[in-house]
Amino acid sequence: MFARLAAIPGLVCRENAALKNYTRFGLGGPARLLADAPTEEALRAALDALRNEEHALIGGGSNLVVADAGFPGVVLRYTDDSLAFAFEILREAHVALTPGIDFGRNAEGYLRFCYANSLERIEEALSRIGRFLEARRP
Repeated sequence: MFARLAAIPGLVCRENAALKNYTRFGLGGPARLLADAPTEEALRAALDALRNEEHALIGGGSNLVVADAGFPGVVLRYTDDSLAFAFEILREAHVALTPGIDFGRNAEGYLRFCYANSLERIEEALSRIGRFLEARRP
């Protein structure tokens, strides 16, 4: 299954991903496979590939409850959601960003940074974001 999903352009797959990282209260065990779809095309292709497989489609996670045992199938996330991504960076890297959607529909898919701080703190924030993004690489 991993190879089939990983072949979908843009889809980022991780095995045994801790679902607690994607819930508001930080609860839940691992998913056998977590797949992030950054585009509608990747989402559709993944849903087609998962047609006969046990799977769950999740959004930003604010209303998500996951058992400590996790999920035995594939969890698919649609990640073209700047609000959810901004909250994920806040939760994981402890850096606050403004989601593009706050500036209208045309800004969706972007994040805004505030540079009203010391150079040292800005460098630290960028380092944290860099580590967060590096950890997401397949």
